This record gives sequence, C-alpha cells and structure tokens, in this order.
Amino acid sequence: MNQANRHSSVMVSHHPKRFRVLMLLDWYSQAYHAGIVAFAREAGWILDASSLHYGVDKVSRSWKGDGAIVMLEKRVPTGHFCESSNVPIVDLANQFGDIELPRVLQDNHRIGQLGAEHFLERGFAHFAFCSLTGEIWSEKERFEAFDRRLKKDGYQATHLNWRTGNKRRSLLDERSAMGAQLQKLSKPLAIMAHNDELAVFLMDACLERGLSIPEEVAIVGCDNDKFAGDFAPIPLSSVDANLEKQAYEAAALLQRLMMGQSTADLPIRVPPAGVECRMSSDIFTVADEGVRRALQFIWNNYTNPMIGVNDVVEASQIGKTSLTRLFRKYLKCGVSEKIRSLRTQKALPLISFTHLSFYDVASACGFTDDKHLRTCVRRATGHSPREYRMLSQSSEHGNIQE
Repeated sequence: MNQANRHSSVMVSHHPKRFRVLMLLDWYSQAYHAGIVAFAREAGWILDASSLHYGVDKVSRSWKGDGAIVMLEKRVPTGHFCESSNVPIVDLANQFGDIELPRVLQDNHRIGQLGAEHFLERGFAHFAFCSLTGEIWSEKERFEAFDRRLKKDGYQATHLNWRTGNKRRSLLDERSAMGAQLQKLSKPLAIMAHNDELAVFLMDACLERGLSIPEEVAIVGCDNDKFAGDFAPIPLSSVDANLEKQAYEAAALLQRLMMGQSTADLPIRVPPAGVECRMSSDIFTVADEGVRRALQFIWNNYTNPMIGVNDVVEASQIGKTSLTRLFRKYLKCGVSEKIRSLRTQKALPLISFTHLSFYDVASACGFTDDKHLRTCVRRATGHSPREYRMLSQSSEHGNIQE
C-alpha cells in the first residue's frame, strides 16, 4: 500500500511532539544533509544520521522512530527497510519504482535542457552526453531532454555510456577507452555528463589524450558539487540541481505525513537553480571570428538595457547584414533574439529562487522594465513571472519548460 495514503488517517496530536527521524542515504551528498538539517532545526526533530558512521545495514536493522528520509539506490538493505517499516518514508530517488513511496525528485528534464542551452548560447555545433548505463534518470530523462532541446535548434547529441564494456576492466582502462571515443568525435565538442563525478572522469580522459579543455572539448557536469567543481584538474562547470532544496522539501513532506496530513500531486519535482559556469565550458566557439566577438560582447553586457543590435554589430567588426546572416547560420536565431534569450535565461533563476521584485529582476538582467520581462518570460515558459515563481517555489510542478 502506498505510504502516502497508508498514514493519512493518523490523528494529529494536540500536543507538540519532537519527531525522531532517520536519515538513510545510499548516495551521500553534503547538500542533502544540509537541506534535511535546515528543516529539522525548524521543526524540532531529533535527527538520526548515525548511518553515516555505522553503516546503513547496522542502523536500519535496529532503528525505532517516527519517520525516515532515504536515498533508495540499493534494494538491500535500504529497500528492505522501506518495505518492512511501518513509519512514513520519503525517497529522494526513483531507482525502485516498484517500492511505493512518496518521492521528492530532481527535475531531470529541466537539468538536461539547461545543459543544452548553456552550450547552444556559446555557439557549439557538436554535442555529446555521457550517461550511466541502466539508470533511467540518466539515460532517459537527462539525456533525452538534452537531445530534444538540441533538436529544436537543428542539432543532435552523441550518446556515450560509461562502463558498458567488461566490468572487470580497471578505471584506468575505462578512462582510456572513453578517451579514444572522445578523440574520434568532431571538435569543438560540447559534452554534458550526468553528474560531476563522471564529468571529472571525462576531463581526465580528455587530458590523457591531449585534448584541450575547453578549446577542443567543453564539459559540464551536474549537482554543482563545490569540491568537485573547484578542485577538478580544470574548474568544472555544472548544472546546480538544487539538491539542498530537494532535501528540504522532502523533509517538509515527511513532516506532513508524520502529522497525518494527506498529500497529492506526487512525486514532487524540484527544478534546478541554473548553471554555474567555470573554466571547463567558459568559451564561445563558432567558426566565424566576428560571431565570437559578438557573443562575447552580449555575454559581457547583457545587463545593460541600452545595448542593442547596432552595439553588437560594432563589437563584431562586420556589417549588420552579414552578422544577421551568420547568426542565423550558426546560432539559429537573430541578434536581438540572442540578447533576449540570455536575459531571460538569467532572469528565470532569480524569479524561481529569490524574493526580488519583478522590477528588480528586470533591472538585474538588462530588461528595460518589468513589462518587457513579463513578455519574454511568458514567451519562454508559457507563464507570467508571478505564475512561474508560484510554480517553482511550491516545488509541485517539475517540468515547467518544455
């Protein structure tokens, strides 16, 4: 029986109770831990994170309490704990759909889209996505959204699978094999990895083959792990999957379940916060030097509402007619459309994850006024800024932009 419904008839106590909650993560993230702790403080929980020290198996066999937050990626022992437990449980993963649990998940479709858009705005024409074999969220959701977004602009992605060969091969052999694949692909290449760990693996494979980053291969990961991003061989760009908010929303959902409140519209999907651009993808690459100069000018000056097509033309050092034609050829859009697109892309995270007024968002992103912002956001998402903020901050609408 679905746990979201199994506990819906529990009566809410008239006396405040300090719930004892277990954190059981098969895949640990400091951001997940921080999000759960943030809610636990607000709610007055007694949070048990002892599995980090003593192991999931030992803790799950003897634990007693009121509820649990899990990252369920192993059927044994975490899956067995979830199936045998009689307390509310919220899952941060979707690995075992046959185990019915309330879930709060990342918006993998939007993550894939953001990766594609990050590369498109830099003028790439050759793309790849590296996923983990057998993982639905990686192979299906993120890769397919990445590829679908590219196809809207007339491109497509090469799909690379990690560890598809002999599982007895060492990581060094795997890295060498991946480097050989990357070397064969057309350059300059833009490649997204399903997470930061895999992105660093790809980076090492490129460097081993003498491929320069980002000049020949630009790389973007996912999760925005500060340690992986800042201390990779080359600082790593990454889609911020908003893991801390995902965990916070999972804790909030668990609180409602433990209090006997009913829930609806599950699973909850938490949208990503944007792309953190670091050196591994910080490059504009199109065949024409004038277009590269134009793109760099737009990127450096998009916050200035006074810049227009003529300013971009002057920065490009080529004629207006020629620049318009080259933008259509390489970027599939006009100059003014590219400016609006970048401003809109920068505005959406501010709308979603801050409480700035729409006038202040417009000013920060180079729009002349909030009316112009409203027009561009509605064109991009199908929603007004106010609607988009409500949908994003409620975390109940995971795939706003298709």
